[in-house]
Amino acid sequence: MSLSLIVAMSQNNAIGLDNKMLWHLPAELAHFKRTTIHKPVLMGRKTFESLGKPLPNRTNIVLTRQQGLTIEGCEIVHSVEEAIEKYGNEELMITGGAEIYKLFMPYVDTMYITKVDVKITNADAFFPCYNENDFHLINSETVLKDEKNNYDFTIHTYNRVK
Repeated sequence: MSLSLIVAMSQNNAIGLDNKMLWHLPAELAHFKRTTIHKPVLMGRKTFESLGKPLPNRTNIVLTRQQGLTIEGCEIVHSVEEAIEKYGNEELMITGGAEIYKLFMPYVDTMYITKVDVKITNADAFFPCYNENDFHLINSETVLKDEKNNYDFTIHTYNRVK
């Protein structure tokens, strides 16, 4: 089983407001695409609704409590256990939101965390706290702000300590 999560967050762990992203960073979106392409991506229903359509070239999986829900182009699961059982043989990419990250955190092997160099005070969704001693930093890459990216950000890759 290989379970990974990918997230972009502010310096104070903010990830969203009103079911929307807090910034537009094309270089970070390109990282997201490179990291998730051709892999199954799992998200909560609200996160899917914020996207409006399935992500191309990926198996889109939506975790929801709503029995009987169907979404064109997506597969539906109703529990962490069901998701792991069905998709645990591939690198399953957890893509949010906050509640979904919290549910899957105990099972995650790898985290791709982008830290955006900004503090957001009015956010309503935050990445959950986790024990940093459970993970080992294996790579960091900093991208400086430019005409397309409004903030500096650093992409960190962590593996769970075995």
